Amino acid sequence: MANFEKRDNNLWTVRFRHIVNGKEVNKRLSGFKTKKEAEKAYIEFIKGNITKTDTKDEITFEKLANAYLGYQKKRIKASSLYDQENIVYNHLLPTFGEIAVDKIKPLDVLNWQASIDKYSYKYKTNLRALLVAIFRFGNKYYDLPIPTDKVDTFRNLESKKEMSVWTIDQFKVFIENCPNLEYRVFFSVLFYGGLRK
Repeated sequence: MANFEKRDNNLWTVRFRHIVNGKEVNKRLSGFKTKKEAEKAYIEFIKGNITKTDTKDEITFEKLANAYLGYQKKRIKASSLYDQENIVYNHLLPTFGEIAVDKIKPLDVLNWQASIDKYSYKYKTNLRALLVAIFRFGNKYYDLPIPTDKVDTFRNLESKKEMSVWTIDQFKVFIENCPNLEYRVFFSVLFYGGLRK
């Protein structure tokens, strides 16, 4: 997430996190007369400096991911962008960052999926969905391959948790021990309405 600031010298600066050689570092671009110029410089930097002259083997996953995040900046909420940046920096770049996108094979994706198997089904699918989105972005705008298309998605093998519900007798014991009327009314509405807190 970028932080734009007007300095004492009336020039704008932008600070953000950036991955260099697999490590997260703070980056600052400064000396802009307007915030709009600072935003433009930030977007250009985030695009990963992918140019028309770059060959496919020069476009690393890190460049592509940064280009994707720059593209998303104007399309999604700041909180969603922050979540995507965290996934990219913490889960995708450590594995794929330095590799040219056209050299990433389905087996690489499969091995990455095995490495994140410790997470919940929902979280794993969120991580994979962003990886797929980045590859699709690369395919659409830079004619790069989509190695995730040949790799099976995760299967939900988690057993569904049974909901635990109080019986009427259990609730009566609880409500009799509530300290004041306000709590008794609050919890009664929740219980009899079948609502969650």
